[in-house]
Amino acid sequence: MNRLFLGVDTSCYTTSLALADESGIVYDERTVLTVPLGERGLRQSDGVFQHTRNLGAMLPGLFSHLGDGRIAAIGVSARPKDEESSYMPVFIS
Repeated sequence: MNRLFLGVDTSCYTTSLALADESGIVYDERTVLTVPLGERGLRQSDGVFQHTRNLGAMLPGLFSHLGDGRIAAIGVSARPKDEESSYMPVFIS
């Protein structure tokens, strides 16, 4: 059985999923968050909502690439920088 590794990132403006095996990337998908026309950015709550919606829409594509593989490890983004005070709600989706 093939060992697979899942990566999930919910950064400021992109929802990303990647699936890799020991040879390299098996599946990779990114979706850019939508900023309303005329706005300069998103409120954090709107970013969290879009990431949640995007992940739900992206997971079936990822699962279709599992084949006979088994997810051995999952890596996720937790904060923008590796500092205790570095925090943004979009990273908790």
